[in-house]
Amino acid sequence: MKKRPGSTLVEVVTGAGVMMLIMLGTLSLFVTGLTYMTRTSTDLTLSGKNAQALRWISEYARTAMSVTITNGGKQVNYSLPAVNATPNAFTGGKEPIYPLVSDGVTRGFAVDFVAGTLTDLHNNKVIAKNISATDPDPGSSTFNQAYVPFTLAQVGSHRAIVIQLICSQKVNGNLRYSRMKQTVLLRNI
Repeated sequence: MKKRPGSTLVEVVTGAGVMMLIMLGTLSLFVTGLTYMTRTSTDLTLSGKNAQALRWISEYARTAMSVTITNGGKQVNYSLPAVNATPNAFTGGKEPIYPLVSDGVTRGFAVDFVAGTLTDLHNNKVIAKNISATDPDPGSSTFNQAYVPFTLAQVGSHRAIVIQLICSQKVNGNLRYSRMKQTVLLRNI
């Protein structure tokens, strides 16, 4: 019998089976990669928003003349030093009046756990959203425990504000968490 060129049925079925396994493996890797990319993107978004909110608070509170924490640690109020009306000839910025005195304007930041927001009370602007009242992560040692967003602390000879926020966001049916904590040294207190 003469051998004809071509493939047998067994070779074609085996080749198709191998190709199908390779395609399923590639598709599985692609779907897994998309899932992790979505998760990472959400984590970065949450962390970025929290970091921006903490930076916002730090910039203003660092130079505060007086600081009070009210509403069970959910609100911090402060006043800034008064500044000269005319800008500095060299820097172009308005310099504080020496000796330092308060400008008399009370500013503040407040966390509303019901709405899940952090608000700049001076501008009435929401600077962070999705804030949790308790630690929602089942893997955490403080799971389902309430926390205080603002506390006063002593760091060496300086007074400080400790700010902590826990935010969550649902991604593909799963909750993702972002925890941020920052200690802000107060220069003028």
